[in-house]
Amino acid sequence: MRYRNYILIVLLSITLACNLPSVKPTVTPTSASTTPTSPTSHPATETATDLPAETPTATLPPTATAASATSEAVTSEPPPNHGALLYETRFRQGWVALPGDKAVGTPKSDGYQIDISQPWALYAYTTHTQQSSFFAEITASPVQCPEQSGAYGMIFHYQSNTSFRFFVVWCSGRYSLLERTGPLSVTMLAEGTLPEEIDPATGEHTLSVHALNKKLTLYVDNKRLAGATVTGWPTGDFGPYAETIGEPLSVLFTWLSIYSAQ
Repeated sequence: MRYRNYILIVLLSITLACNLPSVKPTVTPTSASTTPTSPTSHPATETATDLPAETPTATLPPTATAASATSEAVTSEPPPNHGALLYETRFRQGWVALPGDKAVGTPKSDGYQIDISQPWALYAYTTHTQQSSFFAEITASPVQCPEQSGAYGMIFHYQSNTSFRFFVVWCSGRYSLLERTGPLSVTMLAEGTLPEEIDPATGEHTLSVHALNKKLTLYVDNKRLAGATVTGWPTGDFGPYAETIGEPLSVLFTWLSIYSAQ
């Protein structure tokens, strides 16, 4: 597919620790990816204090492999009912500035902004919740969203810098669900075109993932996009994600919530 062929991403991994008294030991992360790719950093609850934890490095990314999961047809329906709230942050406290020459994270009064100046990616995770089954939502507003190269969304089932899944929307009007399975391995689980009425390049948008019984179902602005049945069912963390494969990208994240699944 033409959309996949022009994507080449260099990843950045930065991890933050919530409610920890001291900085974690330095670790060497990895990069990788495919159509969309992934980076890392991480938030906390509204009252938590985050500290930088890892010094990132980057490597050349691989090409995404074909989906090993089964993609389902897109239909239009609202998200399912969910259970109790397990974790929530409005990104107003507990985030620290993440400096870098390609990507930076900046705490603001109304959220947490990720700015990426060149082909690169940045993501974060909470260290507050580990779930395998859940209903999770993240809300973001693009400040600068290059049509042919920008993407933003959420990571989940995060276990390490080489083991997690992520759901993103592209400024061009597409979406992707991917899984990172190694330092140089990313698998496409589902992808497609957003409904015409959703313009991910402007305004505020909410991306949601329902994970239950080894099935992942995706939503944007309360509209169902697709589903994918997977084999692995890890328990992992959550967080925001942003990347560009070309022009500069800026995204403001304003809300992340994790609920038990029903």
